[in-house]
Amino acid sequence: MKEKQIIENLRNLGNLEVLDENTKIKTLWHLQRLARTKPEPGRSWKVLFARRVFIPAICAFLLLFAGSWATVVVAEDTIPGDRLYPIKRLNENMKLILAIRPDAKAKIREQLIEKRFNELESVSEISNKSSSLKIQNLLAEIEKGLDKVLEETNRIDKPSQKQKLILNRYLMLIERKKLQLTKIKAKAESVQFEEQIGKIEKKFNQLEMNLRELQG
Repeated sequence: MKEKQIIENLRNLGNLEVLDENTKIKTLWHLQRLARTKPEPGRSWKVLFARRVFIPAICAFLLLFAGSWATVVVAEDTIPGDRLYPIKRLNENMKLILAIRPDAKAKIREQLIEKRFNELESVSEISNKSSSLKIQNLLAEIEKGLDKVLEETNRIDKPSQKQKLILNRYLMLIERKKLQLTKIKAKAESVQFEEQIGKIEKKFNQLEMNLRELQG
């Protein structure tokens, strides 16, 4: 399904009274793939999400797929591999893109890193063939999330009072996640994750150093 087709489907979504289950799943999968490959507004992703006119259509799509907002809420407790997990991720991307203020966006980024860590801890307790790939994917997403935080904080020269509050939130997040990462390392006993975990630990240290320098 091409991106133009997804956009056209969303334009016409309000006229569709019934959407068969297969179409719902297929469209949601492609939207989620688009969200992973273009997590920030840009190119067709910008056309799809940055223009507010599509937000009601996307909300309508979520309702058509999930059946109710209660299902969207239930999806918040899912982990990779669960049927409703794509709804959770699509909803997260919508929140991030709709966050206009830097402090609001920073709060969401903090929440997303927190969620990926909690999912990682849950998945690391499951021993099956697919859990290794899920752990690798979650570690990669955590690393990507930290890169975004580093990118945003590197733009700050002389932080305002509001920015200092954001920096402090990130510092507290790092302290919590360092401890959690130690626990996860013990659970996910495999050398294949050592390199990814090592990269995350380095980014934690780099980010912590940058944040403390900015705080003075």
